[in-house]
Amino acid sequence: MNDTGTSLSYTPKITHFSGSEAHMSNEAFTPFVVGVQTIRGDFAIAHQPEIAVLSKGMKINVQPLVVDKDKLNIRCRITTSEIHKVKSTNLPGMNVTVQTPHASRNAISARCTVSPGQTLLIVAPKGDGKVFYYAVTSKWWPVQDAADGQENLNN
Repeated sequence: MNDTGTSLSYTPKITHFSGSEAHMSNEAFTPFVVGVQTIRGDFAIAHQPEIAVLSKGMKINVQPLVVDKDKLNIRCRITTSEIHKVKSTNLPGMNVTVQTPHASRNAISARCTVSPGQTLLIVAPKGDGKVFYYAVTSKWWPVQDAADGQENLNN
């Protein structure tokens, strides 16, 4: 099947402790000259660019919290951003061109409790008719604490 509207993206497998937050991103950052500041000196005038940096791509934040040996509370936030087009404009009375980027950012947050072996599926429809699916799978196991012999839960 050759569907040009389908793409797959994989995030890395991470291991961290209960309650800690993990951040993963696949983003490109692009600088734009969005304005200028005129600087006047004793003998010359200069135009210093004002720069804005926009991102394009995907960012995922995940925070698992072990409730007990059979329950894991997952907080997840997925943010996607796009730069659609950039318009260039010449400033009147100056030989300076500035850029006006048109961008969008979409974010979806989810929080749920899962059991071992379950997967959190997040469906994120976009305005252009595309739908993105994100799957968050967790695995956690008890760890014996050598100091006191107690069983602690880590994920």
